[in-house]
Order: sequence, then structure tokens, then C-alpha cells
Amino acid sequence: MHLHPLRPPLCVVQATIADEDGQRRDVTRCSPAAPFGTPAWQMPIISGYLVQQRRSGLAPSSDSFRAYLEERRTSPVPAPHLPYAHAAWHDTRVTCLIDIALTAKGPMGWPAVSLVVISRKSAAAPGAASSDGSGTTR
Repeated sequence: MHLHPLRPPLCVVQATIADEDGQRRDVTRCSPAAPFGTPAWQMPIISGYLVQQRRSGLAPSSDSFRAYLEERRTSPVPAPHLPYAHAAWHDTRVTCLIDIALTAKGPMGWPAVSLVVISRKSAAAPGAASSDGSGTTR
């Protein structure tokens, strides 16, 4: 993986949440990909939010999702909590993208979830040398 101090690899969580009022709201947060920005580390955080909402009996909301990620920014495995205003699907810095859509609770009490998880290698920053020092991009 190529590391560039001005363009670090990122983990992005982008959520579209249908609030109780029927409005769809987007919440997009990021964090550096190293060392915990992989699906294996971040999916339990997302699952924890769903469990919290089910236990509380509340429908998912953009405010509660944003607050949940913010509360976990200093946990041993931090959640993406920094605002992110780019097109994550096309950003070469993004090495982990968790794209989630949440709607109101279904018949079993769980929020309805649609999920896409993408894990990819970071693209080299312009002019950056490869990890083997050859200067070529693979």
C-alpha cells in the first residue's frame, strides 16, 4: 500500500437513512484506514448501532447514527467520525467503503438494511514511489 502524508488511505462509511418523517438523509464519515479502517474492524461497529436501535425500540435516524459514530471516535477500535464530502466510490484514497441504507423497523423489530462493502488497494499518489522503491506503479 502506498502511503502519502497528504493523501492517506481512508475508510468511509456512507449511510442513507430514511428517518421516521420519511425524509432520506445522508451521513458520510471517514477515518484514516490504518490501522482499523477495514471491513473486519468496522462491521461490528455498524452492527452495534443496529443492535442499539433494536434494543431501544427506536427507528434509525441520521442524528442517532452520527452521534453513535462520534461517541466511538476514541474507543479502542475507533469509528469513522470525520465529515467526508467527496464521492467515495471514485476517490482513490478510499480503501474501505461501507455503503449502507437503513429504513424503519421491519416486522421483527430490526431496521431494514441494504449494505455494500468494498475493500480495495489504495492508488498511488501522483509522483509517489512504489513500496519497493522502484518508482513504478503496479
